[in-house]
Amino acid sequence: GGWLLLFEVRILDNPPEKIDAIHNPDSLDVLIGKTIYSFGIPPMVRGYQYIIEAELMIVEDRSRILLLVDEVYPNVAVKCYTTVSRVERAIKHAIEISWSWSGCGSLKKQYSNDLFIPTNKQFLEFLYQRVFQSIKNDIDNTSLT
Repeated sequence: GGWLLLFEVRILDNPPEKIDAIHNPDSLDVLIGKTIYSFGIPPMVRGYQYIIEAELMIVEDRSRILLLVDEVYPNVAVKCYTTVSRVERAIKHAIEISWSWSGCGSLKKQYSNDLFIPTNKQFLEFLYQRVFQSIKNDIDNTSLT
């Protein structure tokens, strides 16, 4: 998408439409959690769990990144016993927390242009790429031994 022009992000060559990999769903949610925690989003923030749930759906079918409002948020809301608007706002709030954090792993440090806070869609796509890269690195490291 066009948003990538605003940020200096290393885009992976042909990320898969689906991440099957060797990982089971339990380890995948742990990997997603560790990744968002490394961005400065702590587990006590409500959006933390919503991001994990949303990202698990996107990992299952990458085309869902285009269906956040119509499919992802409603499913996360049902699973977490809340409303669609609360899911969307809590994810945005978590992104804002990471953006304002100045640690070396903060989301703001991932982009060269720090004037624009990423949208929920941009963040979830970036997270997808990070998760894919982690899995790819694990597979590459496993095949070397």
